[in-house]
Amino acid sequence: MKRILLALLMDSVFVLLLSTSCTAPIPNKEYIYTEIVKTGWTIEAKEPKVITAKTDSLAYLEAYQTFCISQAAYIKMYSTVDATMRKYLDEPASFVLCREDETGNIIEICKSDFDGMPTVLDSIYRKVMDIVFRPEK
Repeated sequence: MKRILLALLMDSVFVLLLSTSCTAPIPNKEYIYTEIVKTGWTIEAKEPKVITAKTDSLAYLEAYQTFCISQAAYIKMYSTVDATMRKYLDEPASFVLCREDETGNIIEICKSDFDGMPTVLDSIYRKVMDIVFRPEK
C-alpha cells in the first residue's frame, strides 16, 4: 500500500513539475540590430537598435522586417528624388543581429541559421513591399 501511495505521490509531483515547466514564461532577451548602409562609395553601420524577443528566431524575423522596411523606404525615396540627390541616400545593404549569451560572449544571429524558413522571409518581404507600394486610393 505504501508503494502505491508513494508511486502516486511521485507521479503527482512529476506531473506538477512538468506542467509548471511547460507553462513557465520564457523571458525576453535583448538583441542588437545594426543596419549596414551604402552611401555613395562608403559603407557604414547605422546607429544600433535594441530588439526584444523571446527567441533568436523571433528576433531575426523582427530584424528582417525592419531591414525590409528600410529597403522599401530607400526604393521609394530613390524613385522620388532628383538624380543629383540620390547619391546622398543611405541604401540598406545588410544587417547584423547579435545578442549576449549567459557568459557575456557576443553571439551573431546569422541568416544561415534560418535557411529552413525562406518562405517566411519571402512572405515578410512581399508584405512590406505591397504595403509601401500599394496604389493610393
